[in-house]
Amino acid sequence: MGLKKSQSNLDTALATFKYCASAETAHGEYDPTSHGSLHNHCGCVAFACQQLFGWDIVQGKINGISHYWNRIDKETEVDFCLEQFGADSYIFKFPVGRLTKPRKHINKRFLKFWNRVQESYYQ
Repeated sequence: MGLKKSQSNLDTALATFKYCASAETAHGEYDPTSHGSLHNHCGCVAFACQQLFGWDIVQGKINGISHYWNRIDKETEVDFCLEQFGADSYIFKFPVGRLTKPRKHINKRFLKFWNRVQESYYQ
């Protein structure tokens, strides 16, 4: 869809993702109280960002844990799920992730989350 990356669009997307996250769409355990409302939602959120903004999905490790986020351009990456690792910002410079290969099938959790995002984001 390729929305512009204005701060208000990013803030709206983040609020929407937090609203749509649940144990149903989390990968494994979901503990929003201890780890933030997007705990274990990195794949869902990266997929939703790709759909909303057209960003590439990248993968890497944070604190030894496999993790997904998005690359905006050659110098900037965005990770709305960083709160679970104690970060207070979701935009960072100096990309460290590696681009993922396109998926042949979309995970059912991703689709459930994406459907919720569409219903909420475009209202």
